Amino acid sequence: MICKELLKKFFRLRQNNFLTCSVSMEELIVIGAGGHASVVIDAVEKQGRYSIVGIVDKSKRGEYLGYDILGDETALTGYPETYLVIAIGDNWIRKNISDRVRGFPFATIIHPSANIARDVKIGHGTVVLPGATVNTGATIGRHCIINTGAIIEHDCIVEDYAAVQPGAVLGGNSTLGLCSVIGIGASVIHGINIGDNSVIGAGSTVISDIESSVVAYGTPAKTARNRRKGEPYL
Repeated sequence: MICKELLKKFFRLRQNNFLTCSVSMEELIVIGAGGHASVVIDAVEKQGRYSIVGIVDKSKRGEYLGYDILGDETALTGYPETYLVIAIGDNWIRKNISDRVRGFPFATIIHPSANIARDVKIGHGTVVLPGATVNTGATIGRHCIINTGAIIEHDCIVEDYAAVQPGAVLGGNSTLGLCSVIGIGASVIHGINIGDNSVIGAGSTVISDIESSVVAYGTPAKTARNRRKGEPYL
């Protein structure tokens, strides 16, 4: 009898502690229902800060990963104060969507396994995915993708809408320009500047500055051709 009463008290204490420590979650809409979106949704669920109320995608209907697809971007008018995250891999598409949905709050999504130094600055709408590292003094802009296992070393600057793909490394004191991308497994040594709207090919090694609006690849990476704004790369 005494044990039974003690168990009751124990479970009441646990319940009260849970209720005291629980934090209300902000509502979130995910824009996009493709492969990148599935990774972002996983990060949202594990981060535990936002509750997904639905997904916006112009080409799909029904559900995606158990969440209702609300329709295209016009559906957002019914959710004026709901947080958004643009879960689309292409940098220019992400930029164009963010321009169209101005006025909404944007969530910053950080997977709990990411290693983020305490003084790092991360802009709204950016996603930092599993196993990524962002070291001290780094600044990450708005609507960026720091993908799975990517490394951003100390004092780097990653400009708005840029992406560092899985396993890529950006060496210390380097800059990645607006809407530029470092491909899967590429390495950039310290002190390098990569201009806006440029693509560094997968597996490349960058040992000198790369100008804006080019595609560069190889070891060492060299400019292969010019790149127009909005040109797909995925």
